Amino acid sequence: MFERLARLAVDNPVTVHLVSLLLLVGGVASYVSRPQEIFPEFTRERIRITTVYPGASPEDVEELVTVKVEDALAGVEEIERIESTSQEGVSTVVGRLPSGADVRRVLQDVDRAVQAIEDLPDDAEEPLVEEVKTRFPVITLSLYGEVSELALKDLARPLQRKLEAIPGVAYARPTGERELEWHVNVRGEDLLRYELTLSDVAAALAAHNLNLPAGTLEGSSGDVLLRTRGETRTARQIESVVVRARPDGAVVRLADVADVVPGFARARTLGRLNGKPALNLTVLKDKSGNIIEIASAVRELAAGLELPPGVRWSLHTDMSVFLASRLRTMQRNALQGFFLVLLSLCVLLEWRMALLVACGIPLAFLATFVAMAILGISINMMSLFAMILILGMLVDDAIIVTENIYRRIESGEAPTRAAVLGTAEVARPVLATILTTVSAFLPMLLTPGEMGRWVYVVPVVVTLCLTASALECFLILPCHVAEFARPTARRVGWFEAALGRYERLVRAALAQRWPLLAGTVGGTLILLAVSLTFVEFTLFGKFNSDIQFINFELPTTASLRETSERARSIEEIALALAPEERSSVATNVGIAAVDYNRADTGSYLGQVVVTFAPEEERTRTIPEMVEWMREKVEALPGFTKVEFKGLQAGPGGKAIEVALGADDPVALQRASAEVQAWLRAQPGVYGIYDDAVPGKRELELRVDPEAAAAVGLTTADVAAQVRARFQGLEATTFRRFDDDVPLVVRLPLRERRLRQSLEEAWLRGSGGQRVPLAAVASVREHQGLSKIVRNERQRAVTVLADVDLERANALDVTEKLRARFAEDLSRRLGVELTIKGQRREAERSMRGLMEALGIALLLIYLILGTQFKSFTQPLFVMVAIPFGIDGILFGHMITGRDLTFLSMMGLVATSGIVVNDSLVLVDLINRLRAQGLPIFEAAVRGSVQRLRPILLTSITTILGLTPLAFFASGQARFLSPMAISIVFGLSFGTFLTLLVVPALYLIRDDLLARASRDTRPGEGPEAAEA
Repeated sequence: MFERLARLAVDNPVTVHLVSLLLLVGGVASYVSRPQEIFPEFTRERIRITTVYPGASPEDVEELVTVKVEDALAGVEEIERIESTSQEGVSTVVGRLPSGADVRRVLQDVDRAVQAIEDLPDDAEEPLVEEVKTRFPVITLSLYGEVSELALKDLARPLQRKLEAIPGVAYARPTGERELEWHVNVRGEDLLRYELTLSDVAAALAAHNLNLPAGTLEGSSGDVLLRTRGETRTARQIESVVVRARPDGAVVRLADVADVVPGFARARTLGRLNGKPALNLTVLKDKSGNIIEIASAVRELAAGLELPPGVRWSLHTDMSVFLASRLRTMQRNALQGFFLVLLSLCVLLEWRMALLVACGIPLAFLATFVAMAILGISINMMSLFAMILILGMLVDDAIIVTENIYRRIESGEAPTRAAVLGTAEVARPVLATILTTVSAFLPMLLTPGEMGRWVYVVPVVVTLCLTASALECFLILPCHVAEFARPTARRVGWFEAALGRYERLVRAALAQRWPLLAGTVGGTLILLAVSLTFVEFTLFGKFNSDIQFINFELPTTASLRETSERARSIEEIALALAPEERSSVATNVGIAAVDYNRADTGSYLGQVVVTFAPEEERTRTIPEMVEWMREKVEALPGFTKVEFKGLQAGPGGKAIEVALGADDPVALQRASAEVQAWLRAQPGVYGIYDDAVPGKRELELRVDPEAAAAVGLTTADVAAQVRARFQGLEATTFRRFDDDVPLVVRLPLRERRLRQSLEEAWLRGSGGQRVPLAAVASVREHQGLSKIVRNERQRAVTVLADVDLERANALDVTEKLRARFAEDLSRRLGVELTIKGQRREAERSMRGLMEALGIALLLIYLILGTQFKSFTQPLFVMVAIPFGIDGILFGHMITGRDLTFLSMMGLVATSGIVVNDSLVLVDLINRLRAQGLPIFEAAVRGSVQRLRPILLTSITTILGLTPLAFFASGQARFLSPMAISIVFGLSFGTFLTLLVVPALYLIRDDLLARASRDTRPGEGPEAAEA
């Protein structure tokens, strides 16, 4: 089959060249059209139900909304885990799905279940059911200046629509913006005078503000539509509305009892840029969006803005700058690797041969870009990393094929015949090497959880590259070699001398094969023990982030205004950085982003986002600047929590997250205090807190049912009237440009601010009589929680902490914590402890990765067994794998890097790569023995004959990864451990292939000979074991 394929290619050079040209055009077009992003987007396999219940306390939200939504969600079969948060005025319930679930179908099931809930509060808004999607921020456009808030809002609204019209933009999220809201401030004494209630005023406004069709008037000239219009659009029109008509014909108008004040809803967030008030529009991309193109379109849009005098715009937190920098870094690493590969080929091969081999790399990449476009894979750090990872391996098959063709040409064969027969001769072992590498990478797709979805692109792209390389090797390469090879090509002279020395070394090693094996195994075990002493495991290593988020909290009683003022002290420290060290300082008050997709909200929360200047402009490193800011910020009084965090590599989550679950809130509080105290005693652990934050003071009304019934009221009636008095009633809405502006009826601020106003409040009984609130209800003050977290339909508290990687290891600390508290808390307090964060993700991911390793080893054994037609030969080929693991640990030790999840991915990958050289060597030795050579001579000649391709395949892979392994910077640095794993694992494996594998081949023969009572060592059975 392979001979026919090679002959087909050699006999049709025009077709081969056209296919190459087609790959060139298609690959370039696919690369240009692919979305570009920092990390790949993925479905989070979660469904979120958000329900707004204005004015409700966290306890009320939990009881009246969250628990009911959880009960409905529990009836959906595919929901694996339920988590919820109840905050002031909003309930959020998240259902986690198992990997591979049909999210769209489950979303429909959840929507039906939620719609079936019948007893949600009347004042609660319709629950919003949605899939949790990864939405990456691209760039923020800020408007600021010496103009009114309304003027900025009027400018921002059409600008927001224009931003959202840019292709690839999901939405533009505003911060620092308040919604328009007109207030009807009803004077309490006038309500008493005219015997009115707030509900009466709201009903009158709603009845007046109508725009309804009134039928059709038929006439000789045609039909005429009738419409009843009573809409109000100005404050004067609203004030003229009749609230009540008296029996004597007099009317009470709204102006008699209230003042109409155009304004804004209560601010939930505030924004500033470089210390100045600003309205921020953060642009987020959808899955198809190209970050660089979106940012370019936003810059073009901003440049064309025509703003009134005194208003300015600014762009900041531009992720396209960092993406472009990261992609340039990855592309530079790829080019550096390519030229190192080409250089190594030219050193060890004739130059025409080197160029023909190297041409396979761009062709394979171009074909891969086409396949990525078909599969919807974007250009991102992970996909480019996969290409760099496979860069040197792409020439392995071409090296073996080309070297074999050239060997036949030098023996006197015509180039065309040599191209066909030389390709066919080594096709099976070459295909086996490709399959073993694919077998090592492809099982990584089984890695579960967010980690698996985050790295899935690596095995997919590697497999695409290797498949493209195989097609190029068997179809395109023979044609090119036949066309361009020259019979007069000469070997590199210096290498012939090296071959002679290597032959003498191999003969000596094989003669002393048992001592060689013993020494290698002993040395490996010693090195393994030393390496394990110094190398630790962490999920992700450290890297410097160009953006620093400073999240902070004040006591929960703090108002938005107080939080805003305290935020200025952090702003001033950030702005004190030299202008050449920072690009922007943006402040968000009332909201603090947790990661790309989640944000905590509350009047006591805030976030200062510092964007550092490009590296070439700075005089200090990022760690130096962050440490300088940290020292100053942590010395500021009044903050309950300050947290510095950069952009994260991989899925989000704290280094340490411990969930505590129990029905007893007191037991939860006590358990949390014990865990936090233990963590504070651990060196290197900092930023320790739990999410059970005390809430605002609450005044709880306890209604006396009998007293209320005596005046014709129920508990619901009392709650509704009190709510209207202090929360206000939305009577109606009217249109202002494109906005629906609510008209809210309420008491003036002075009548709803103090506790005294509550105690002096009055209600209206069923007969219209005035009833003091104190006559039917009592008031009790207490402090609740700012939010209530539930895990698996049970109240929970999560203890969180960060770890200084220079001083501690998160996984070690978490394991000690589990051993100390898991059984103890359950026994003493009835509190269940669950590990979350990096530890849970690491355990889940590592289990999946170990399963992938097991599958990879099984597949590799099956491929080798099929190739060699032997049960035992695959085993001493695969013995290279443990030696490669030893090299991986040694490499991390001498480079001072922790083992990470990507290091372990490198280990799985190395298991497939490291056997390839051994596979080709053993295949040649078997063929030489089949030709009649004694086993000792076959082992020597096979080793010498395969030295060049073994060195080339190993050196090209190692050099291709060298820039990423040792010279990566920024976010690319966290990818280095996988490259380090392959570089050192393959280096150790190459030594094994050159000396130990031939020795093992003979040792196997020795053992077989002894088993058959043959006493002539080294002259065992000639035929390979069947």
